[in-house]
Amino acid sequence: MKNLVLANLLASAAHFAHNAAYFDAYPEPAWIPGPWFIVVVWLVVAPVLVMGYYWHRQGKPRRALAAVVAYCASGLLVFGHYLYGSPRELDFLTNFLIVLEGAAALVLLGYFLAVARRDSMTSAV
Repeated sequence: MKNLVLANLLASAAHFAHNAAYFDAYPEPAWIPGPWFIVVVWLVVAPVLVMGYYWHRQGKPRRALAAVVAYCASGLLVFGHYLYGSPRELDFLTNFLIVLEGAAALVLLGYFLAVARRDSMTSAV
Protein backbone atom coordinates (compact mmCIF):
# COMPACT_ATOMS: atom_id res chain seq x y z
CA MET A 1 0.00 0.00 0.00
CA LYS A 2 2.90 2.33 0.71
CA ASN A 3 3.91 2.27 -2.96
CA LEU A 4 0.37 3.07 -4.07
CA VAL A 5 0.22 6.00 -1.67
CA LEU A 6 3.56 7.31 -2.95
CA ALA A 7 2.48 6.83 -6.57
CA ASN A 8 -0.71 8.79 -5.89
CA LEU A 9 1.16 11.60 -4.18
CA LEU A 10 3.61 11.83 -7.08
CA ALA A 11 0.88 11.67 -9.74
CA SER A 12 -1.21 14.34 -8.05
CA ALA A 13 1.81 16.55 -7.35
CA ALA A 14 2.82 16.34 -11.03
CA HIS A 15 -0.69 17.14 -12.23
CA PHE A 16 -1.29 19.97 -9.76
CA ALA A 17 2.13 21.52 -10.42
CA HIS A 18 1.55 21.38 -14.17
CA ASN A 19 -1.97 22.75 -13.76
CA ALA A 20 -0.68 25.67 -11.68
CA ALA A 21 2.24 26.38 -14.03
CA TYR A 22 0.09 26.21 -17.17
CA PHE A 23 -3.16 27.40 -15.64
CA ASP A 24 -4.42 29.13 -18.78
CA ALA A 25 -3.94 25.96 -20.85
CA TYR A 26 -6.23 23.88 -18.59
CA PRO A 27 -9.99 23.95 -18.99
CA GLU A 28 -11.26 25.09 -15.59
CA PRO A 29 -14.56 26.24 -14.15
CA ALA A 30 -14.90 30.01 -13.84
CA TRP A 31 -15.00 29.90 -10.03
CA ILE A 32 -11.33 28.84 -9.78
CA PRO A 33 -9.59 32.17 -9.21
CA GLY A 34 -6.08 31.33 -10.36
CA PRO A 35 -3.00 29.10 -10.10
CA TRP A 36 -2.54 29.86 -6.41
CA PHE A 37 -5.86 28.12 -5.74
CA ILE A 38 -4.60 24.93 -7.42
CA VAL A 39 -1.59 24.90 -5.09
CA VAL A 40 -3.75 25.50 -2.00
CA VAL A 41 -6.10 22.66 -2.96
CA TRP A 42 -3.17 20.25 -3.29
CA LEU A 43 -1.80 21.36 0.09
CA VAL A 44 -5.18 20.47 1.60
CA VAL A 45 -5.84 17.24 -0.31
CA ALA A 46 -2.41 15.54 -0.13
CA PRO A 47 -2.28 15.43 3.69
CA VAL A 48 -5.65 13.66 3.71
CA LEU A 49 -4.04 10.70 1.95
CA VAL A 50 -1.01 10.83 4.25
CA MET A 51 -3.31 10.75 7.29
CA GLY A 52 -5.32 7.89 5.77
CA TYR A 53 -2.16 5.86 5.35
CA TYR A 54 -1.02 6.77 8.88
CA TRP A 55 -4.36 5.68 10.36
CA HIS A 56 -4.21 2.48 8.34
CA ARG A 57 -0.78 1.73 9.81
CA GLN A 58 -2.07 2.61 13.29
CA GLY A 59 -4.92 0.08 13.02
CA LYS A 60 -7.71 2.68 12.77
CA PRO A 61 -9.59 1.29 9.76
CA ARG A 62 -12.64 3.57 9.81
CA ARG A 63 -10.60 6.75 9.91
CA ALA A 64 -8.26 5.36 7.27
CA LEU A 65 -11.13 4.35 5.01
CA ALA A 66 -12.80 7.76 5.30
CA ALA A 67 -9.58 9.61 4.50
CA VAL A 68 -8.52 7.39 1.60
CA VAL A 69 -12.00 7.42 0.05
CA ALA A 70 -12.14 11.23 0.38
CA TYR A 71 -8.72 11.56 -1.22
CA CYS A 72 -9.58 9.18 -4.06
CA ALA A 73 -12.87 10.97 -4.70
CA SER A 74 -10.98 14.23 -5.06
CA GLY A 75 -8.46 12.46 -7.31
CA LEU A 76 -11.25 11.28 -9.59
CA LEU A 77 -12.55 14.85 -9.87
CA VAL A 78 -9.55 15.47 -12.11
CA PHE A 79 -11.66 14.19 -14.99
CA GLY A 80 -13.80 17.28 -14.45
CA HIS A 81 -11.34 19.11 -16.69
CA TYR A 82 -13.04 17.33 -19.57
CA LEU A 83 -16.39 18.91 -18.65
CA TYR A 84 -14.88 22.26 -19.58
CA GLY A 85 -12.85 21.25 -22.61
CA SER A 86 -12.25 18.37 -24.95
CA PRO A 87 -9.14 16.20 -24.61
CA ARG A 88 -8.42 17.19 -28.22
CA GLU A 89 -7.89 20.77 -27.06
CA LEU A 90 -5.13 19.71 -24.68
CA ASP A 91 -1.59 18.62 -25.38
CA PHE A 92 -0.35 15.11 -24.70
CA LEU A 93 1.32 15.92 -21.36
CA THR A 94 -1.77 17.62 -19.95
CA ASN A 95 -3.99 14.69 -20.91
CA PHE A 96 -1.41 12.23 -19.62
CA LEU A 97 -1.23 13.92 -16.21
CA ILE A 98 -5.02 14.11 -15.91
CA VAL A 99 -5.43 10.43 -16.75
CA LEU A 100 -2.45 9.42 -14.60
CA GLU A 101 -3.84 11.09 -11.49
CA GLY A 102 -7.34 9.72 -12.05
CA ALA A 103 -6.09 6.20 -12.76
CA ALA A 104 -3.80 6.23 -9.72
CA ALA A 105 -6.71 7.29 -7.51
CA LEU A 106 -8.93 4.58 -8.97
CA VAL A 107 -6.32 1.86 -8.39
CA LEU A 108 -5.71 3.04 -4.82
CA LEU A 109 -9.44 3.15 -4.12
CA GLY A 110 -9.95 -0.38 -5.44
CA TYR A 111 -7.00 -1.74 -3.51
CA PHE A 112 -7.96 -0.03 -0.27
CA LEU A 113 -11.60 -1.13 -0.49
CA ALA A 114 -10.43 -4.72 -1.09
CA VAL A 115 -8.11 -4.52 1.94
CA ALA A 116 -10.85 -3.00 4.09
CA ARG A 117 -13.28 -5.72 3.04
CA ARG A 118 -10.73 -8.46 3.69
CA ASP A 119 -9.89 -7.03 7.10
CA SER A 120 -13.56 -6.70 8.08
CA MET A 121 -14.21 -10.30 7.02
CA THR A 122 -11.26 -11.68 8.98
CA SER A 123 -12.16 -9.67 12.10
CA ALA A 124 -15.74 -10.98 11.97
CA VAL A 125 -14.54 -14.60 12.10
